[in-house]
Amino acid sequence: MKNKLIRLISILGIIAFFGLILASCSTTTNSIVYDSAVPEDKICTLELDYFLTVTAFNNEPVKWKAVTASFLSHALVKAQIQIPEGTHTFVVDYHTTESQSNLNNTVITTYTYTANNIKVMYTFEAGKIYVMQAERLGNEVNVTVSLKQ
Repeated sequence: MKNKLIRLISILGIIAFFGLILASCSTTTNSIVYDSAVPEDKICTLELDYFLTVTAFNNEPVKWKAVTASFLSHALVKAQIQIPEGTHTFVVDYHTTESQSNLNNTVITTYTYTANNIKVMYTFEAGKIYVMQAERLGNEVNVTVSLKQ
């Protein structure tokens, strides 16, 4: 009887452990409403790439970004910003840190890439979802907005 109880507790512990691992690798959403006075039928959604921070929206200071939130550093909180329809300008910062490891998984080199004050302008339609993404080619960073497929 004691062995069965120990086996049951062990199995439940293993299931709980793998459940935590799966939950930590998920993506959740950090929803931000820019102006709650704007009617729902005049709003669209902007999702941010994980490496971007919006520092200004139509010349007003903001701090919109996705953040890491996990004990295993694998879960990311995606930023979704509710903004009014129309043409908007953004000032965006890009920041990422990449590591290279050897065969023993020992980090041997870490690179940090930063680009600040990238200006982006786009025209948004109500009811649609858009994605702001960054692409780094060498030392150049290109930030684009596109309609989410």
